[in-house]
Amino acid sequence: MLRAASVLKKSMRARISGSPKVIIIGSGIGGLAMGFKLLRAGVRNFEIYEKSDAVGGTWRDNRYPGVACDIPSHLYTFTFFKNPGWTQLNAPGAEIQDYLQRLARRFGLYRHIRFGKEVVRCGYRDCQWQIETRDGEANTADAIVAATGFLHVPVLPDIAGMDTFAGALMHNSRWDPSVRIDGRRVAVIGTGSSGVQLVPAIVDRVRSLSIYQRTPQWLFPLPNEQYPLWQRFKRRLFPWIPGRIFDRYLQEFNTSLGHAVLGDTQKQKFFHDACEQNLATVRDPELRRKLTPDHPVLCKRLVFSAKFYEAVQKNHCELVTDPIASIEERGIRSIDGTLREADVIVVSTGFKTHEYCRSIGIHGEGGVSLDQAWSDGAVSFESAALAGFPNFFMVGGPHTTVGNLSYTTCAEMQASYIVQALRLRAERGARGIVPTEQAQQRFVSDMHAASGKTVWKSGCNSWYLDEHGQLDIWSKSVEDFIAMIEKGPQLPDFRLIR
Repeated sequence: MLRAASVLKKSMRARISGSPKVIIIGSGIGGLAMGFKLLRAGVRNFEIYEKSDAVGGTWRDNRYPGVACDIPSHLYTFTFFKNPGWTQLNAPGAEIQDYLQRLARRFGLYRHIRFGKEVVRCGYRDCQWQIETRDGEANTADAIVAATGFLHVPVLPDIAGMDTFAGALMHNSRWDPSVRIDGRRVAVIGTGSSGVQLVPAIVDRVRSLSIYQRTPQWLFPLPNEQYPLWQRFKRRLFPWIPGRIFDRYLQEFNTSLGHAVLGDTQKQKFFHDACEQNLATVRDPELRRKLTPDHPVLCKRLVFSAKFYEAVQKNHCELVTDPIASIEERGIRSIDGTLREADVIVVSTGFKTHEYCRSIGIHGEGGVSLDQAWSDGAVSFESAALAGFPNFFMVGGPHTTVGNLSYTTCAEMQASYIVQALRLRAERGARGIVPTEQAQQRFVSDMHAASGKTVWKSGCNSWYLDEHGQLDIWSKSVEDFIAMIEKGPQLPDFRLIR
């Protein structure tokens, strides 16, 4: 049995003396987890800088029809704030956003959040961080935590003529609810997780739907069970039930998907067979051929949908696999010369997942920028710190367990690790704490060595791999990640600055 809940419960005992001033950047899942952990550690002198006007991060920004969590809702919660009220197995985005807002209210985090504060530069000097915001404000902090995550910078494809389209064009993460799609001709570019969620949600509302696919995906047919009112009432009446459900799903998730991505061939076969059976529901052989991937199941991030294949087979839908030549005033022209007219174009081409917190303009010791430190690829030390950047931490940065663990659990664990690092700094009477280059290189080498055994490096390109072909997510087991968090930062791996 995974010990995630017990390890996190034990971490609640950590206390930080000296009242360091901490600035957290971002009020999504990572930022809220960090804020809560600081409060529990006795730190009140912290602020959360949020560039938008609401908490929630990804779940605030993504409001497109059909947006939902693609893992079980009960697993997508913090251990310190269970949610007995989920209405279905895979909660819709609005429910997750509501959950995060309730969390912020419940634990008094709103009084620490400063909305409309976009950080544009962070510079380190003499154990202090100088922070500048876009509106010209300057502030200082003893430590900063970048909780920007990795799904916040949309990718817009480089297609000629995008600015000439006469209709409405938007990235799905910037969905404009004022744009009418009912009864109109809609084009969706991209069939990753977002596109696969969007298509079934709008297919019965539109006049026609053109779906532009560059790379077919394997779809796992996870049925989205609806929870009746009596079940939700029972979970509220007996608050220990959500905890047990969390433990069960965590164990099942790890022993199935978690083991499969690390090379368990029997578990891989389970996912392969399920995806093959789902694909077999496509009746037309030619359409099925177009939808068949040429890479192993799980090599890319697995997409969950029991509805996409049904939607794409509807008479007013067309799956287009010919490359796009250009976007014109009236629609999209394929490379074969065909123009498909559209009133609305939705771009579902994902995010710059390796951007992390680069846009903040972070400069560490000696003025070294984050771009310089990451010139050979984004790295971290033990998923939370970075050599050359004292008192700087990340939640949701490089080597995060996004491929085999719930991000909420991962963020909660990373926040616990950061609290331990700040406590170590305080206990030793240091002004700064930073991992050594040697320790970081050892950790990164270990991650890269382990990545070769994962299914993610079995021959396909995915957003898990950076431009150098390196895997920059957690490449070992969930058990290893939990053990690292439980062990916490070790003094020999860090340099203390007096």
